[in-house]
Amino acid sequence: MEGQAIHSHSPLNLAAANDIPSFVIDPSLEASSEFFQDPVVDIDHHHHHADVDEHSQNLNQGDQLRDNTHQIIDSEGNDHNNQPTQEDIDAVIKASLDHAQAQAAADAVVAAVSRLNDSIDPSLADSGEQLENQNDGKSQIDQKFSNTEPGQEHNPIHEPPLHIAPFSRPSRSIEDTPLPLYLHFGSKNHFLRWLDAESSWCHFVQRRTTTPDKRSAERLQARMRAHQRSLNAMTPEEREAATPLKTRRRKRVSPVFEKVTFTCHHAGTYESKHSTSLPEEKLRKNTKKSVKCACASRVVLSELQTGDCKVVYHWKHEGHDPFSDADLEGGRLPKSIDTWLNKQIEAGKTLDDIRKVLNISEEDKEAYLAKVSADPTALEPNMPPPLALALKVKYPDIYNRYRKLRGPVKEHKQLKGSTKRTASGTIKAGSRVDGEESDAGPSGSTTPIPTEGDIHTLGDLDPLMSHTSSVNEHLGGLTNSLIPPYTNNHENKLDQNGMIIDDDEHNEVDTEFAQLASSHDLLNSHEHGQNGENEVVVVDDLINSHEGLARALLDLPSAGLRDEDGNEMSLEEAMRRMAEGVAQVAAQEQEQEQEEERGQKQELHDED
Repeated sequence: MEGQAIHSHSPLNLAAANDIPSFVIDPSLEASSEFFQDPVVDIDHHHHHADVDEHSQNLNQGDQLRDNTHQIIDSEGNDHNNQPTQEDIDAVIKASLDHAQAQAAADAVVAAVSRLNDSIDPSLADSGEQLENQNDGKSQIDQKFSNTEPGQEHNPIHEPPLHIAPFSRPSRSIEDTPLPLYLHFGSKNHFLRWLDAESSWCHFVQRRTTTPDKRSAERLQARMRAHQRSLNAMTPEEREAATPLKTRRRKRVSPVFEKVTFTCHHAGTYESKHSTSLPEEKLRKNTKKSVKCACASRVVLSELQTGDCKVVYHWKHEGHDPFSDADLEGGRLPKSIDTWLNKQIEAGKTLDDIRKVLNISEEDKEAYLAKVSADPTALEPNMPPPLALALKVKYPDIYNRYRKLRGPVKEHKQLKGSTKRTASGTIKAGSRVDGEESDAGPSGSTTPIPTEGDIHTLGDLDPLMSHTSSVNEHLGGLTNSLIPPYTNNHENKLDQNGMIIDDDEHNEVDTEFAQLASSHDLLNSHEHGQNGENEVVVVDDLINSHEGLARALLDLPSAGLRDEDGNEMSLEEAMRRMAEGVAQVAAQEQEQEQEEERGQKQELHDED
């Protein structure tokens, strides 16, 4: 409307006039002027302070416009009864429109603020108060442990004392110890000695090792990945206009040489390694609860280029008590005990030797611990560490380390001697020792063990059964025919002690006894049951007869009745094993005959 030309005789347009000056109002209607009062004045009392200021500013602008309009009209008009011109009316309308727009904008701001206040969750307001309280509490802690207190970042503790279990237990609490605790060591060896002392109470595991160059390379790789992701999200035009990534490395020398993090072995959570495809009944059941309880205790070592070591120690353990008896006995062995066990095993000590040293009497334990507690340098090299005597080292711990270093325990187990003393005081033959080629009898004499080439002649088995060469040759052929098929296999040989090597040791011994019994029965039948043409009369009857077995056992020397381990056997046990062996040989022969019959029938059937 401002740029348009208004005709002097055009009618006045007062429809958009929200505020008309008092000089154009009839004096009789002056009492009704309150109907034209600005309603914003009454609303401003209920809004925010900022909105009130904005409304008041708009009102001041409206009042200023009214004053200017009054001045213009008073200067141009001759008296108050003169009619206003069209320019005056246009100015009043323009001022009213500007004021209405400002009022609408202010109302929109007030409505937005009210909606925002209604949408705020009351819990968030409470959390804000809690955050303020936490900040206040943190400031109180900072005030409690100022930078000048020992253990703070600007005042670390130099060369802290060692707390070695079980003599010195550390005493730390939130009230008197900063968390984290800042320490300083003159060298890495001093730090490692302090870490071993702390690990004697709760084991710390080395997790991460970084260097400044490694961290710089990791940061560069992260920047390159982020830059590539941003390029992939751009259009081809934006990608061409994008600035390249700066990969130039700054030539800086970091004061830190290496940074190592050690965490409590209770850190982390348990993750099952079981198969997801197998059913639950085939999975191994966990019989022991995992020690991982998300403990946040850790030691962060920063080794400087000068050799000094700065340590940040988060000493508070969460989820477990490192000083409780259950935690000490249920966790892993301390490093000192583990190192001592490995040294003992590498020195050739057996499991019994190690357990004998650990299981000394309680009086000796208390005396040794008191001696070491009074003088830590009085450690004896042949004694275990004091912590091993204070704790209970279990047999599985020793066994697992022995098997890891030396292999299966049975391969290194010492065998018994050639003789042993019974409960009654008599001496009898024991098990053979590796490397011996003969067994000692009760009188101390040695009896040679038959070899594979000598087992076919009965004269070598028993001196009382020696005969002429013709008889031996004949009986040798018969005994060869009675030897089971497995002895003709080239895979079954005799070891250095003369024992047959086969899968079933009991089967070997029983078969040998069956061979001896059968051969002896044939010998007796040849002596007493032959005709003038030297023909054997009875063979099968004497092989399976109990009389032949008993006669063979009585004729054998006492040193020949031994089990598979070389120990002496009683006569009853030997007879039982011989009978089982004879029955087994007979069963094998019967199975062979049945197989031959089935084969013959199959051939006849094929010919038909």
